[in-house]
Amino acid sequence: MASALTLTVQPAWANDSEITPLDIEITPLDINISPVDTKKKDGNADVVSLSSDILFDIDKHELSDNAKKKIGDLVQDIPKNAKIAVGGHTDNVKSKVGNKKLSELRAKSVADAVKAARKDLKVDAKGFADSKPVADNGSDAKPNLEGRAQNRRVEIRY
Repeated sequence: MASALTLTVQPAWANDSEITPLDIEITPLDINISPVDTKKKDGNADVVSLSSDILFDIDKHELSDNAKKKIGDLVQDIPKNAKIAVGGHTDNVKSKVGNKKLSELRAKSVADAVKAARKDLKVDAKGFADSKPVADNGSDAKPNLEGRAQNRRVEIRY
């Protein structure tokens, strides 16, 4: 078991004789950090699933330069002149632009990054919104946050 850290807090403006310092116990957290991508087989196809939470801001489809670089690195192992499909997926929470449109824009952004990194690849992009979940989204009354996070993804299939 990890040991706790004790932190003594006292406002900078406080006079030592007026304020008693406050001791706060801080315990290390067990943080689950999701990987940027996961790879799996689906029949004969190789599938790289990219976490949308890491690639995109909420309700946005623009990729950061770091995300473009990561995608460029991931597609280096794809066979030369391969045909790939990029699919955008959302959870079941409604977005400002609409889940269908958001999934299409995100798929196109990833497809554009793939094409920039590998001009030899033939790329097709589609948005599927929340029609192909890989986990339970839960309901409005009882959301499954982990499941929703898994469903927000962009897949590269080849």
